[in-house]
Amino acid sequence: MQNLRWKIITIVVVFVVFAAVGVYPIIAARYGIHSPGWLMDKQLKLGLDLKGGVHLVLRVQTDDALKALTDSESERLRES
Repeated sequence: MQNLRWKIITIVVVFVVFAAVGVYPIIAARYGIHSPGWLMDKQLKLGLDLKGGVHLVLRVQTDDALKALTDSESERLRES
């Protein structure tokens, strides 16, 4: 039982330290709270998907697709 208690305490301490180093600088930058420079350098970098900056448009060039389909069907009919 004593061993389990130390494992849980260790896990909680590690989680708190990593949350402080990774998440606190993001919150501090957003709300203008002063933080040490070394801690701000360690902050997590949010990708475009987390910032809401991704917009992807997929378009099919129908003329080329129809030409390729027509060519492949004409070849298939010619062979049969």
